[in-house]
Amino acid sequence: MDFTAFSDAGLFLLEGPTGAGKSTLIDAVVFALYGAMADAEIDAHRMRSDYAAPDQESFVELVYEVGSGIYKVRRTPLYDKPKQRGVGTTRRQATARLWRLDNPADTTGEILTTRVEEASAEVARTVGLTRKQFVQTVVLPQGRFAAFLHAGNDERRALLQQIFGTELYSRLTEELRQRRLGAERNQATLQANLNASLQVLFAAADLSGEAREPLAEAADHLGLSGSDEGLEQLVDGLVNSAQADSAALADKSNQLTSQAAALQTESDQAAKLVETAKLRASLLARQAELQALAKQWPAAEARVSAARKALAVVPLLDQAEQAATKLEAAQESAAELGVPADPAEHGPLQAALDQAVAGVQKAEQQVQASERLEAATAASDKADLELETLRRAADEAGESDAAAQAALRKQSEEGPAAVNEVKRLTELLDQTKQLGKARQHLDQATKVHQLARQDWDKAAARETKLRRQRLDGMAGEMALELSPGQPCPVCGSTAHPHPAGLPEGHISKEELLAAEDQRAAAETTTEQAALALTEARESLAALVGATNGTTEADADKALKAARTHLVSLGNPTELKATAASAAKQLDHARVALAKAEITARRARDSMVELRSAAGGMDLAAATEALDQARAQLSLARRRRDAAQALTKAVETQAAAAAASTAALNKAGFEDAGAVREAALDAAEADLIEQQVQQQRSDLGAVAARLAEGDLAESKADLPALFTAAEAAAARALQAAESAAEASAAATRAVQTATKVESAAAAVKNSAAAYTKELGQAAPLSRVAALASGGTGNLTGVDLATYVLLRRFQDVVAAANDRLGPMSAGRYLLQHSETKERTRERRTGLALRVLDNRTGQARDPRSLSGGETFYVSLSLALGLADVVTAEAGGIDLETLFIDEGFGALDQDVLDAVMTQLGKLK
Repeated sequence: MDFTAFSDAGLFLLEGPTGAGKSTLIDAVVFALYGAMADAEIDAHRMRSDYAAPDQESFVELVYEVGSGIYKVRRTPLYDKPKQRGVGTTRRQATARLWRLDNPADTTGEILTTRVEEASAEVARTVGLTRKQFVQTVVLPQGRFAAFLHAGNDERRALLQQIFGTELYSRLTEELRQRRLGAERNQATLQANLNASLQVLFAAADLSGEAREPLAEAADHLGLSGSDEGLEQLVDGLVNSAQADSAALADKSNQLTSQAAALQTESDQAAKLVETAKLRASLLARQAELQALAKQWPAAEARVSAARKALAVVPLLDQAEQAATKLEAAQESAAELGVPADPAEHGPLQAALDQAVAGVQKAEQQVQASERLEAATAASDKADLELETLRRAADEAGESDAAAQAALRKQSEEGPAAVNEVKRLTELLDQTKQLGKARQHLDQATKVHQLARQDWDKAAARETKLRRQRLDGMAGEMALELSPGQPCPVCGSTAHPHPAGLPEGHISKEELLAAEDQRAAAETTTEQAALALTEARESLAALVGATNGTTEADADKALKAARTHLVSLGNPTELKATAASAAKQLDHARVALAKAEITARRARDSMVELRSAAGGMDLAAATEALDQARAQLSLARRRRDAAQALTKAVETQAAAAAASTAALNKAGFEDAGAVREAALDAAEADLIEQQVQQQRSDLGAVAARLAEGDLAESKADLPALFTAAEAAAARALQAAESAAEASAAATRAVQTATKVESAAAAVKNSAAAYTKELGQAAPLSRVAALASGGTGNLTGVDLATYVLLRRFQDVVAAANDRLGPMSAGRYLLQHSETKERTRERRTGLALRVLDNRTGQARDPRSLSGGETFYVSLSLALGLADVVTAEAGGIDLETLFIDEGFGALDQDVLDAVMTQLGKLK
């Protein structure tokens, strides 16, 4: 059905006999949007027709347009269909799809979701209403037509807030509350900072408990008055006092320091006189000591002179003795080697040396030839051995290559089948293990279904019983609504002589509704348990068919055998790598074998050539001949060296003897013994000479120092000077200690003044920040209190409630514009501050119906059926009028009314239709 076809008319009527399907159209619209019926008590499973073929799909498809765009939704209900095989039914779950369309005729669009829950949530988001709110404003379903009229404060608040988009005011109130709390936290932090700064100032100024009280009182006054003037004056007084104390102590320190300096000068002068007297006594003692040493100076100078003359002769004497010793050694060595003592007979020794050198060279050539032959022989033997080894390696590589290729072929032929067999047996083992769990799950699902069915039967029986009891007492309930002169809704009579009374234990509507809810919940639980039972049965049947009687032990045994066979075939990747490696090793072995054959042949040829060059002498004989030639060469060289050393020693001894004799005569010593007796070490002679010179210098220096004015005039008594100096030092020390104490006190006073200044500045800064925060937070606190309905708010309600109250008053006023003509001026709606439900959290959105005939306000639930109809209709139309006039809320462009008009008399029906006609 295309509802846009009635847009020009603006108002249309669905007409037909009872059961023709008028309500079903509205149910289809609500089900397409929210997956539930317009009446929440009707199960959505009822959307599937009982006349639908078993394989025919039931679905609802709806295209709707809202402010955010055009959408299409398609839903199917949950239902049971016969199984394709065997008996019984299988459950088809509900489905949902949602598209965004470019235009109503678009057949593809953009798919937004295919999940039932997501589709319902997205529809609620785009429409802006939940299902419950939708059926209170856009759709007024049969049997629930008066839901909005009979709703409580909290229900109306949620609906109106959603429709008018007033969440902003709630968020604004919450934001103001959070900012106020943040400001209060900042104030507490700043106040804590101020108190901490005061504690630091108290400690810096060393204030007692009584002295702290004025500052503490000033700080407390700051939080009340917002002014820190008194606190600042007290803080400045502490700073001025600390600075004055620091200046006074500094003056005292300077005075004591000057006195200590004067006494220290006096002490230094007394100490200087003592030191001068001590120095004169020390110099006189040193002068006497040096005068005694002066008598030894001539003998020491003569000793140094003789030592310096002997110093020039001693080295020559030493050289002559060394030359004589070396000559004796050379003569002994020459005699041992048979060398003549006369150098003139040494000529033949060189010729013997040359002959020995030639013999060694010839023997070395013979050894080299024998060594090359021996090396060539060893190389040939080694090459033959390596050749044999490589031949065996080539044979083994060929065998390995053949074995690897055979294993690879076997794996490629049998491996895939073995893998598939392992997979099949693994799945079979898993299925045999799941079979026991599936049977347990079926037993449990059967028990749960049985219990749920029992609960459903009990709830249904109880609902039936309560419904019969309520029907039995309906006459008495209707009698309660009768008034004198008002026609009876049953017989039409205005006289009520014998109104029926309520029977004992009459069942109220609320009790019946609770029983219905209990029955519906039990029914839903039973359906869910039945679905779980069906799934458990199907799962068990599938496992039984898959295992085909195989036990878990048989499956496990077969799987182990299959895995063993698969492992024996080897890994294909590893086998390929092994085959490739074996082929590569075979190639390498063959190349190495060819190279070894060439090397062995060359080694054998080289050995033949070197055997001819060696002349038949083996290495041992050649080595022995070489050792003999080298021994002869060594003896010839030693004899030649001994002859040369003897000749040189004779010449050196003669020269050294002549030089020592000449030096001895020149120095005037009688013999070598006299020279060695007079000789001294050069350093020792220099030391004696330096000591004499130093003593002469010291004696002159002492005499000169004693002749200076301060020492020459120092004639005072040394003990008396000591006594005077100690007294002066004691006075200076005492004055210095006093000055140091004063200086320390002054330093501490300066530090205290600095700490007080710093602490005072911190207190001022903290006070200023606290004062500033108090000034800034005051307006915010006032606004937050007004928005939350607190101090200063004359209405006593929060901002969001106040806005909704004004909107609700507008709705009531617009509804009365409709209700007045419909009720012929009898009824008007009034909003009330009372609670309509005992559990309501807030007031202000309650409704009362003013009866202008009696002047009394009534509960809307006391109206008759026809009155409830047109009062509810007036309220719905008033809500639509206000929503249409609002900006920023939800635009209600459609209204479905599913209610019979036959209960209205002709006059009321005409009035109602007149008001509905104005909707166009």
